[in-house]
Amino acid sequence: MPIQITGSLKASEVLSLHDDVVPGLPAFANLKARRVASARKLDSLKGPGIYGLFCKGQLYYVGIYTGASQKTFTGSVLDRWYMHLTYHSLRSPKIRFVASNMLRILRELQGEPSDIFAEMLGGRDLSLDDLRNANVPFIGSGPSCTFNKALFATRNWDVFAPGNEEKMLSEVSFVYARVEDASAALLQGASGMEAYHWAKINWLKSREGALIESLRPICNSETGEFREDVGADEFMTALRSEFKRPLDRFVKDHPARMPLLAA
Repeated sequence: MPIQITGSLKASEVLSLHDDVVPGLPAFANLKARRVASARKLDSLKGPGIYGLFCKGQLYYVGIYTGASQKTFTGSVLDRWYMHLTYHSLRSPKIRFVASNMLRILRELQGEPSDIFAEMLGGRDLSLDDLRNANVPFIGSGPSCTFNKALFATRNWDVFAPGNEEKMLSEVSFVYARVEDASAALLQGASGMEAYHWAKINWLKSREGALIESLRPICNSETGEFREDVGADEFMTALRSEFKRPLDRFVKDHPARMPLLAA
């Protein structure tokens, strides 16, 4: 099997949390995570692979890491995890929602953090146009948080609420299935970006998609009805199953990689 599985790792083992206050945002959106220096040196977290994020032991997100651009078997998956920790919990000052998602939050979610959004927006009985015209930094176009991420944060606000930072670091955990270094030989003949895209498309994306489809983590945008019963053991079993299929050897000008290379 071409992977090495590491985890579960508590967030406290690899990340730390720090204040990051930005005017105009909810008071709870005030954190940034930093990568622990010793964790950045861990070979087990370097290079391409698939990861799962857990809160209270339950899977809530599946993602991929393809290594550093042009150098697929370098970089650290911490470059993803440090952002996920504060985005999925709504504790980052960079959170943004499109107006339609904020409308659902105001209508469907009760308690914090939606109460705070409602207070800053002037209530819950607002129209879509009201929200589109609202002069607040947490509503806008472009990359945004989804309704399901807000739902996830709300359901776990006992972990994510301000004052619970130590609990965040202890209750959130990670599992990483890293592609072994020996598989780099399968990329022979590829340039840096060709290797990066080949690994992303042909090694990781289809496997990630299959995991999301079967395990249905709440914070993946592809998920409709989500599951809340997937622990680390089931995730690792699913990972091993996905990687029983051998990794594809690089083929120059293979059609599967052309769209991303042209983008």
